[in-house]
Amino acid sequence: MFDIGTGELMVILVLALLMFGGRLPDVARNLGRSVAELKRGFSETTRPLREARGEVERGMAEAGDPGDRGTATPPPPPSPPPSPPPAGGP
Repeated sequence: MFDIGTGELMVILVLALLMFGGRLPDVARNLGRSVAELKRGFSETTRPLREARGEVERGMAEAGDPGDRGTATPPPPPSPPPSPPPAGGP
């Protein structure tokens, strides 16, 4: 996911130990809880959207929609502009 090598991971761990010292387990625990809460909130946000999408798809299936979107006949090309009157006068 982050493509972190062993050397980079060691540097991060040393910096974390220097910054947080003995509080590191508490910081890691709180970070884990925050990530879990974020995932839960995201799931609660997307659930109604997935349900609504399912209802729309079921409605389309019940209506007999073949699902071939984008295959409608294109509109006719615009008509050419009117030609100017002939040159030359009376």
